[in-house]
Amino acid sequence: MRGFLYLMFLSLVAVMSCKSDVNQVEAEDAIEGEWEILDALRNGRRTTTLEDGFIAFDSLGILSTNILGKTTRSNFSIEENVISSDGDFDFNFNIEKLSGDTMILSGQMRAFNMVFYLMRQDTTLTGDDINEIEEAAEGQIME
Repeated sequence: MRGFLYLMFLSLVAVMSCKSDVNQVEAEDAIEGEWEILDALRNGRRTTTLEDGFIAFDSLGILSTNILGKTTRSNFSIEENVISSDGDFDFNFNIEKLSGDTMILSGQMRAFNMVFYLMRQDTTLTGDDINEIEEAAEGQIME
């Protein structure tokens, strides 16, 4: 059991320490729009409390989300692949992956280590997209 937990910890550290290959301008342009939360991990465990959750980024630097229950709006900025927000929804999330219509964000939210698997709204997922998201989530879930 200890060996398994140690392996999971090393895997999580390896994933979290990977530097994103998304540059600043690409990130600012690419995240604009509304993103549906397909899956989320809280402290390494899948959570279902964020079903129907979304995060939206507009071109004026305003983030809207219903993660906290009701829809809130906050200012956000991006620097070195870190999205920072202040106001009703304070956080710093690393952009782990940003590819087309999928994005993975990770970081601290209140007392929890969070990972969000997001899909741009009005996007149809292919079987490959679904498999990629499921594999990424399964690789970080703690038993």
